[in-house]
Amino acid sequence: MTALRNRAEERAKYMPISISEDDIANVSGNAPSYLKEAALRWYIVLNGRPGFRGFGFVTRQRVRVTEVSLEPSVDDPEKISAKMVTELEVTPDMCNVDGILEQGCMCGLMDEARR
Repeated sequence: MTALRNRAEERAKYMPISISEDDIANVSGNAPSYLKEAALRWYIVLNGRPGFRGFGFVTRQRVRVTEVSLEPSVDDPEKISAKMVTELEVTPDMCNVDGILEQGCMCGLMDEARR
């Protein structure tokens, strides 16, 4: 866990983004607060540079990190895996003419979430 904390502290140096204690407290899960903070920082970074309003920006801004948990790895029970849960309300601008989530939008969200 010390190595994870050190990496989180290093990340904070090159990702100088202000995250409030309330924002961290609103993320459920059993992960330590520094890992929850790292997850929140990552999603802020995904939104791009200040002034950036490129492809998918409006949709990505609505994604909320709701849980960060540590669990035994499925592949190796002696290792720990991190699970991050995000939520997003599907709105009409994300849907096709039939009112179903557009596949391109879904792919864009999955691509961003896997990083």
